[in-house]
Amino acid sequence: MVPEVPNSEIRLQSTAPRAEDVLLGAFKRHRTTPIEAIYVQRSLFRNEEVVLKMTVDRRRSVRVDVLRPLLHEGLASLDNGRELKSFRPDSGRLSIQRSPLMGQPSPESRVRLVSVNYGLSLQPGRITAGRPTWDLKLTARRDEVPDRTWTLDRQTLTPLRITVRGGESGELTALQALSFRVLEGRVPDLKLEPGGRIQPVRLWGPEPWTGAARQRARLGFDPAMPPRLPYGFTVLARELGGAEAKPFFALRVSDGIQTATLYQWSSRVHGEANPVGQDPLYLDQRGVRFAVFGDLPPELARTLLGSLLLPSAQPNTRP
Repeated sequence: MVPEVPNSEIRLQSTAPRAEDVLLGAFKRHRTTPIEAIYVQRSLFRNEEVVLKMTVDRRRSVRVDVLRPLLHEGLASLDNGRELKSFRPDSGRLSIQRSPLMGQPSPESRVRLVSVNYGLSLQPGRITAGRPTWDLKLTARRDEVPDRTWTLDRQTLTPLRITVRGGESGELTALQALSFRVLEGRVPDLKLEPGGRIQPVRLWGPEPWTGAARQRARLGFDPAMPPRLPYGFTVLARELGGAEAKPFFALRVSDGIQTATLYQWSSRVHGEANPVGQDPLYLDQRGVRFAVFGDLPPELARTLLGSLLLPSAQPNTRP
């Protein structure tokens, strides 16, 4: 078991604390300190960059507003740990669904998984967004997995920069704080109440997968679930999502640092419709399509997805 170090001790030690203690503190203190930050976020999975404003209040709610590009300006979300609201200004649609933060593994179990898949080291970092930092280096134990460096604010253990090295992308700054401040005094509760005409839509699911006959009938097939995933990834959840009458299957996986969702759905149930918003990469002889999305490099995502495929699966030529 990883011992816990008090927050004040992590903050005030003149020499670097243990890397495992800082990682555990970062996981435990996620969303606990009221902050306001502007980030540039670059996707490993897609060739795109967005500028985000993130705010955390004293109730641990997190609001994210997209500032750029202009195409996505006005997109906003609010997650209070139980419910996630997402607003699209182009359609006026306010989607409401269960928070993906529910059912997350404990910080201790996550640190154990990270320690299996990565070597950890810690050293003082440079001033970032006006804040003193620690550089937490995560060296992958497998050549196919990229190394990462988390630059953490020393006071709050919030990531201010994330650098990824290795793979097709070479070196990439996946996250960079442009500004960061801790909110002092009375902090108002965050809300997401767009003006004008809105269309609130409460989304169904996700529904935990039990393998019951009624679930298989709605899904239209038995989903592929390999007994073991490559590169030290483990399964976080098996779920049905989308619409109750015509769901898709989602396998959420992680190696403790990287996460991905592996999707499966039946073309016999959905036709040419794409219920997940991600291009399908493979189609098998049963008419099942496969897609993947996550915060990991595309080549690694494709390998994870390939672990689900039957020998008859072929690259999908009609994304």
